[in-house]
Amino acid sequence: MRTLKYAILGLLSQKEMTDQEINETVNATIGSFWSTKHCQVYPEISRLKKEGLIEVDHESNKLTEKGTAALDSWLAKDQAIDNTAKDIFSLRMYFSDRLDDERILELIQSQLIQHTAKQKYLEVLFKQRFKNREPDHDERGWYLILKGCIEREDFYINWLRECSDYIKTDDL
Repeated sequence: MRTLKYAILGLLSQKEMTDQEINETVNATIGSFWSTKHCQVYPEISRLKKEGLIEVDHESNKLTEKGTAALDSWLAKDQAIDNTAKDIFSLRMYFSDRLDDERILELIQSQLIQHTAKQKYLEVLFKQRFKNREPDHDERGWYLILKGCIEREDFYINWLRECSDYIKTDDL
């Protein structure tokens, strides 16, 4: 399944955008919880045009009726959960018995710094968008996803702290 296809159709259901605006929006919003490579966006836009799902109107892309129907059909489908996301750090921790404790703690500290920075970035996005107000109907998806992303980072940071504490007390 080409999930990026539906991400782009979803963005265009919110407003018309140029190719560049689509790419920037994918990275600035959806990239908070679902990643794609920069080089994938433009070819996918081209495929959507060839398939008749989007069309260009005054330099902006917009959904066609066929594109709207495809998006609505995809949104309404139930889906089994995906396999666990690839988390390279977790894989390293699985084999961490091969590393000395000092190196493991350095790796954990690096992850703590990165995840804390990501969490703060997400919180800034949330505060900018929803300054002490409830989202309106059109914003609820972004509201719910940002809350979930922030909570996921909270969980990961807590897990990293537990890992660090475990490594430190394992030597005692």
